[in-house]
Amino acid sequence: MPEFPKPQTVRSQRVIAEIRQAAEVCEYCQHRRPDEVHHIRSKGSGGADIRENLIALCGEHHRDAQEHRISPLDLFRITAVREGIPLTQVYQAVGLVLPNEAIEEAPPAPVTEMDQDENSWETDVSVFIQYQQERDDSGWKLAEHATRMRKKYGPNTASKLAAEVNLSAAYLRKLMDAANAFPEEKRDLGLQISHHIEAAQSDRPEYWLQQAAENNWSVREIRQAKKDVNDQRSEDEDLQVQMERLEQQVRKFNEKWETKRNIKAALAFEDAGFRIVKEAV
Repeated sequence: MPEFPKPQTVRSQRVIAEIRQAAEVCEYCQHRRPDEVHHIRSKGSGGADIRENLIALCGEHHRDAQEHRISPLDLFRITAVREGIPLTQVYQAVGLVLPNEAIEEAPPAPVTEMDQDENSWETDVSVFIQYQQERDDSGWKLAEHATRMRKKYGPNTASKLAAEVNLSAAYLRKLMDAANAFPEEKRDLGLQISHHIEAAQSDRPEYWLQQAAENNWSVREIRQAKKDVNDQRSEDEDLQVQMERLEQQVRKFNEKWETKRNIKAALAFEDAGFRIVKEAV
């Protein structure tokens, strides 16, 4: 049996925070919101805070994992796909030996080789579910396919699709927005799709993605930066409204003042004319 050196027990709240912030949904069921970052190899048995050993799970599947109702092998398969590395490399990183029953699985064959424009709704849903099952960490396959479906079936596609694939309509819309805002040539391969999704929820998607890359921001930091800018913009807009109101008040005052001056001038002119006529008489 091959032996691997025992890894150093790495403790890093930063890595745990990265996994938590990047996960939009539970990485196991791809449905519920993630509640916990789970150590697949437990901390008590030497499990380190490294990406290969960490997975974001909803409360239900976190309990299942802790109580061994979900096998570590299944969870390691997910982190292997997420990190884009072979399963054997994941096991080496966490200091475990790959089980004999584990094999490197090839991606499943496409559901249909038909022209995507000719697919039925049922076939398109099947393709979407297949992409979910592939656990493609980038998420771009889901985003692109959902976008194609919206173009084909109309603006209510997200709501209709959500009922069949156990994802929220809001999340599906965000996937579609990200695919529209960031075609393949505009994506930053150093950032996750969750960064692109957050950047796409703005009027300047490319700017916010660039800021995230340059400043090494997490998704939460992009969201906070956008909020700060929006708050400042709101303050500026409020100030602009106040200035416009003040200018309007000044104009009204000037108009009233000018009217009074005209009245006074007219009265003075009338008095002067009266005196001239009186003197002439």
